[in-house]
Amino acid sequence: MWRKLWDQAWPSRQASRETLVCCERGLVHVTNENEVTRREQSDVESAPSDSCPKVAPNDDEQENVLALLCKILDELTEKARRDSAKDILISRVVERLDELERDFLFREFRQPIFQDLMLLCDRAATLSAQFEDDAAATTALESIERELLEILRRQGVTPIEVSGTAFNPNLQEALAVESTDNPAMESAVLEVRRRGFAFRGTVIRPQGVMVAKHIKEVAEDE
Repeated sequence: MWRKLWDQAWPSRQASRETLVCCERGLVHVTNENEVTRREQSDVESAPSDSCPKVAPNDDEQENVLALLCKILDELTEKARRDSAKDILISRVVERLDELERDFLFREFRQPIFQDLMLLCDRAATLSAQFEDDAAATTALESIERELLEILRRQGVTPIEVSGTAFNPNLQEALAVESTDNPAMESAVLEVRRRGFAFRGTVIRPQGVMVAKHIKEVAEDE
């Protein structure tokens, strides 16, 4: 009996605890007497606030902003120019250091070896001229000379070839001078006495030659 009365009273009590209350911004679902959870309407968007009205900048502010932007642009341009000049300078310094390193290695290591090989070529040519009556010796010496020249050529060292008979101070060195009374023969190369060599276009030993020197005749006093 008490069970039936309880079951009959329970739905009305349950409904009294769960009620829907209307409010100005949505629906309020009351779960019990002490807890109330507010649910916002999902389709209602909040209205934009007009508490901070937009103010258009005046001319002075625009000029200040423009001047600041121009200053920043000038600074960036100057920095880019300095960086470009710095890169060019660094590139030149690196190239110069590489060139100095190559020159140092050439002078300290390769050039002495080349000079020794050139001296051997000179010695072989001299001996070949001295033993010109001995065909076997001459042939052997000439073969050695050709082999030495080929070794130098593979390393970039080639004999200097001078066209014409005029003395060229950039490629030749005067080892001897012979006087002449012909003015047209002034500074003419009369004989090549030592072979010259160049390493990739750079003279490492000039060609040794004998040149003519015009001597003016002095008239005898009567």
